[in-house]
Amino acid sequence: MSLLKACRNYILRRGSNAIYHRADKKAKAAAYAETGKKIAQAKRKGYRINGSAEYFRAYNSKVQKVKERRDLREKFISDW
Repeated sequence: MSLLKACRNYILRRGSNAIYHRADKKAKAAAYAETGKKIAQAKRKGYRINGSAEYFRAYNSKVQKVKERRDLREKFISDW
């Protein structure tokens, strides 16, 4: 692999990782807010929910698309 190609791939991977980490933080924040709303609603209605399970369910559903996009970017970088 040439030095230029290695530099290009390094820069592209750093950018891809930055995008992934930013989207991951947004997914965590959205899942946390969604879980908080569900807990508040459960308190008002008088029942309890497992907040940890609700958080991870929401987080996994939101982060799934983020991971798919990261994998597509990684495939593009490695094929290019």
